Amino acid sequence: MADIKLERGHTALLIADFYAEAMGKLEHSLSRECTGKAVAVREAARKAGLPVLYSATVFRPGYPEIGERNKIFVPRQNAGGRLSVIRSLAT
Repeated sequence: MADIKLERGHTALLIADFYAEAMGKLEHSLSRECTGKAVAVREAARKAGLPVLYSATVFRPGYPEIGERNKIFVPRQNAGGRLSVIRSLAT
């Protein structure tokens, strides 16, 4: 692994598009224990005094932002499901 020097005043942790439904079902996420590792990284960042930021892709009712060729979100649009961020990480 490369050595990385982080400057406290210029460093933050960004947790982006971390969805409960996806992370709890994807084999590679489960086998790599992604949720537990993400929580550990978040806690380490907090302990170090770094800002923890969250970003989530959200849509208006009916998902008008999703184009018909979007392979990731069209199935969700068609199912009428909701996308939600993992609550345990957002606390």
